[in-house]
Amino acid sequence: MRVAFYKSSVGGISDKVVAWWTSPFSDKFNGEWKTGYSHVEFVFHDGLMFSASPVAGKCRFAEFSGSSSWDVVTINMEPLVEDTVRSFCENLEGLKYDYLGILGFVFGNPDSGDRWFCSEVVSAGLKIVGELPYEVTPSTISPNKLYNLLEED
Repeated sequence: MRVAFYKSSVGGISDKVVAWWTSPFSDKFNGEWKTGYSHVEFVFHDGLMFSASPVAGKCRFAEFSGSSSWDVVTINMEPLVEDTVRSFCENLEGLKYDYLGILGFVFGNPDSGDRWFCSEVVSAGLKIVGELPYEVTPSTISPNKLYNLLEED
């Protein structure tokens, strides 16, 4: 399984706003946010990707383009473990995107439960199969924070 991170530097203004908004406080002012990520997706072995998409307004599956706009982290897991993540995603398919959820990075909004944003979906799926520590709270994880957590391993 892979986790793909969309580079904010190649995206539009909304990608840059998300990268700035969800970056650590110091990165907002030293320019580091410009090299960050605005979106994250699971990429399954069959080439389908899954996440909560702000463009689609919901959790959805799509074909992975594999373009240079993405940085990809490979997570070695058994097929049955990947199937567990896929089942988790299938149960979320069609749920609405949590536009207010990303405000929680600054204002501390609580997890909505029935709406999701991209890094929350991916973090929750990875946590279920033990790829992220128990103490990780998915609703507090941005794409940049998730990338750093996965790169630490």
